[in-house]
Amino acid sequence: MPLAWIGKKWPPAVGHILETIFEDGFFHADPHPGNLFVQPLNELPDSIFGGSGWQLTFVDFGMTGQVPKNLRLGLRELLIGVGTQDSKRMVHAYQMMDMLLPNADLELLERADERVFEQFGART
Repeated sequence: MPLAWIGKKWPPAVGHILETIFEDGFFHADPHPGNLFVQPLNELPDSIFGGSGWQLTFVDFGMTGQVPKNLRLGLRELLIGVGTQDSKRMVHAYQMMDMLLPNADLELLERADERVFEQFGART
């Protein structure tokens, strides 16, 4: 599973949710505790946050949908652009997701993203 590394830093539930979005192209828009069950697979789960002792079960699919491939790829690029503070990559991500009008000023958008990074990027 390509997103398996996430479970090493965050609870595996985060990895499962990201996997459904980025790999399966599906999202559940209402994943609160009443719609997301943790089911033990045996009597003694490995730990409360992961291991092979449990599985996630989503219920109540009234608010779900598909994530088109161009949106998944664009979101991936956008997240990388934010993480690396690469405004050019972010503008490219906007284009991939069809978020811009044909006559959009790409240089102005890059400069605006750069200003956001200058203002907030170094904060922890």
